[in-house]
Amino acid sequence: MSAIKNILIYVVAILLVILLVRHGLELFELFCSNQVDTEYYPIYGVLGDYIGGIYGTVISLLTLIFVYLTFANQRKELRIQTELNSQQRFETTFFNLLNYHNDLKSKFFFDESKSIFYDGRTDYEIFYFSMFQRFPSKDDNKLITAIQEKLHNNKKSGVSVFETIEADFRKLLDIKSIDNLINDLNSNSLVQAVNKDFIDKLGDLKTTLETHQTEYLKFLDFVKQSSIENFFNEVNVNDLKETEIEKLKDIEYVIIVKAFKIVFEKYKSFLSHYSRSIYRMLKIILQAENEASRNNSEIDFRLYADILQSQLNVNEQFLLFYNFIYFNKDSKDEKYWTVKMVNHFEFLENLGVDNLISKNHELFYNFVIKGSDRIIKN
Repeated sequence: MSAIKNILIYVVAILLVILLVRHGLELFELFCSNQVDTEYYPIYGVLGDYIGGIYGTVISLLTLIFVYLTFANQRKELRIQTELNSQQRFETTFFNLLNYHNDLKSKFFFDESKSIFYDGRTDYEIFYFSMFQRFPSKDDNKLITAIQEKLHNNKKSGVSVFETIEADFRKLLDIKSIDNLINDLNSNSLVQAVNKDFIDKLGDLKTTLETHQTEYLKFLDFVKQSSIENFFNEVNVNDLKETEIEKLKDIEYVIIVKAFKIVFEKYKSFLSHYSRSIYRMLKIILQAENEASRNNSEIDFRLYADILQSQLNVNEQFLLFYNFIYFNKDSKDEKYWTVKMVNHFEFLENLGVDNLISKNHELFYNFVIKGSDRIIKN
């Protein structure tokens, strides 16, 4: 569009010059034709002054316009080149971080027998194994071999590690699973002593879940959706008022934070580095977008967030969904709060609402997750 505009300006300028020249020739023909006597020389002088004063001014103005257009074009080209250089620097940083992140995931290695839940037990199985190694007896050799084989067969690496973490998190939001785990931990005095703090946290979480069930049933009754069917299939959020949505979020937030804190502390060596890496990439995308916006750039930076999302499997997206809720307001700068950035790029829209622990949890974000019938209210 800008190139066409410049061409039109040049064409108009050329036509104007042609008209001026033609007009000058017509004036000369009109006033000076056959006037060759010296007495008419003053007329020639007046005509020359007229043409020089009018036409010279117009030509000078056109020259100034051409100089300005040349300057504007050079300035635009410089801005475009600066944008390209800035985008290239951003892409270099972004894809280097992405490669580093994928390399980080590929090096993850985890022994599933050390998970919070392992065949209904915790990692105290490793404790027994270490005891057998220290105090072996003649009859224990087969048992040691069996345990070694079991441990070897339950090692996970790469992104498969996230399956175990997700499974543990889901079970921590189930009262029956927590009861079983607490009973297992309390069944042996040595294990009970080693895991006392952990047992206390599980007991606190169980109490929170029981309170959640009570509060949730009260909420269903309050919004006139108090049926067993609704309790298991989640609330119809499209029928809720804004204040009711905030109340539901408060009820759900308590259990999400307590359960995820236990999981995060258990798997901190994996989740801490991993989640910071994702957060950093989202942040540099947003920073680059803000800088481009100040320069009136038309680059769509959501493309890079989509590229990042495409590198994540469902288990990773699931954990990030709750990780971002848990760490939402850790940043001092509000625009870099995790939920705000995820909302801005609609980053986890491909997770699928059926993969959430509860469909109610999509309320923590203001975009529609794939498979949801939620209507966003402006």
